[in-house]
Amino acid sequence: MSKNTRSSLDLHATPISELQYKSSRQQMKDELQLEQIIHDKFTRHSDNGDAEKWLSQTVTQFKQYELSTSDQLQALPYLLEDIAYLWYVEHMDLITSFESFNKLFLQQFSSTSSTVRSNTPTETVMPSVVASSSLLTSH
Repeated sequence: MSKNTRSSLDLHATPISELQYKSSRQQMKDELQLEQIIHDKFTRHSDNGDAEKWLSQTVTQFKQYELSTSDQLQALPYLLEDIAYLWYVEHMDLITSFESFNKLFLQQFSSTSSTVRSNTPTETVMPSVVASSSLLTSH
């Protein structure tokens, strides 16, 4: 039996739990590497500063480091801090892709956004009508 055939057979003899363990370890290693890249090379956003500029810079860096769309989505919590991180946690169920994050993030943090930045509902102010005293007197 050749050496190549033997290693091929050994692969098939490896228990599934061991393969899953190796896969899980590799996934944790990849996640730690991603976190380290984000920590070392990226600027974090905390609600002060230009949100559009930060997002543009982040997208450029994602391309530079060739991060997959899955890695981009996974990197989000590491890229945000303070108010921006709390906002992310509150909205993470709505964030299903990096594109949906972009839209929601800019709605919340962009200085040119027409939406209300607060998470609390706002009151609608109705115009008041002032009746003159002549309309109020009966004839």
